[in-house]
Amino acid sequence: MAFVVVLFTQCKKEDPAQENSDTAKIVPITLEMPIGGSKTDFSGFLTNPHNQNAVINWGNAQGTETIYLAVPNIEIYNPVGGDLLYANKVARMVPLTATVNETSAKVTFTGSVDARILENGKSYQLYYFGNKGGQDIMNDNVLVGKTMSFDGQDGTRENLGNYHFAVLDVTVYADYGNNDDHLAESYTIKSSYPNFTSMMAIALLDLEGETTLEGTAAIESLTVQFNESANVYETTYSATTDITLNNTSAKSFIALCPSDVNSKLECSKGTYTFAEGVDANFAYYVFNTVTDEIEPLKWIPSTK
Repeated sequence: MAFVVVLFTQCKKEDPAQENSDTAKIVPITLEMPIGGSKTDFSGFLTNPHNQNAVINWGNAQGTETIYLAVPNIEIYNPVGGDLLYANKVARMVPLTATVNETSAKVTFTGSVDARILENGKSYQLYYFGNKGGQDIMNDNVLVGKTMSFDGQDGTRENLGNYHFAVLDVTVYADYGNNDDHLAESYTIKSSYPNFTSMMAIALLDLEGETTLEGTAAIESLTVQFNESANVYETTYSATTDITLNNTSAKSFIALCPSDVNSKLECSKGTYTFAEGVDANFAYYVFNTVTDEIEPLKWIPSTK
């Protein structure tokens, strides 16, 4: 498988969030992306051993996708001297949705946001939590994080889209129109890179008859949550290292969280060791040059 800092003066009047801090103004926010190569629908993944960088398109059975714009607290500093001019607790994850039309060359994600919580020209991160969307983490009715479980995998290519964790660095630009209230009429999200980067790995494994995948590489879940002290969103991984399986086969594609060096997968068939750890945005399998086929990783039988 194969992201502009705005300078502010000392004049607080020029800070739209400060000047209008008591009045909410909900405005639209939009992102356009190419419909091909965005790595969500895995139905064609590694079906051709000679085209291992297979195109994976936006789209799922429901025809709807949701991504999340991670907005930290507003902290505006004086470019001269570095003094804090303004701060407000606005951190939240803003959902953007799109209905996928396979006949179109682009997919358009749209949402709405309080105009006061975004800064023109500022860099943010977009997160994707697969077709299922993960579980919400709320704080005073505000979405501040998501948890994503890797349990219940059945090993099919189509099922991978339910466990696809991905990130995209973006810049948000404001359109102020002709208004004089210094608040945007709308926002547009732009990125120098057209596709999300997968932050999980995929391993092709023989899991016929198995119900659980264990070991230090079998991390059960991940969480993206706002860290207020650092004013950033962080990804953390569960300490639980077993993944429940559902009717897997001898050729099962399994989504894995990244892990440290010398990580292992274990089941009744044996052990597989990732000597250099599990890398995000990477697929693990064996290519048999004799049969010209993609095959599962080789289990090392237990000596116990």
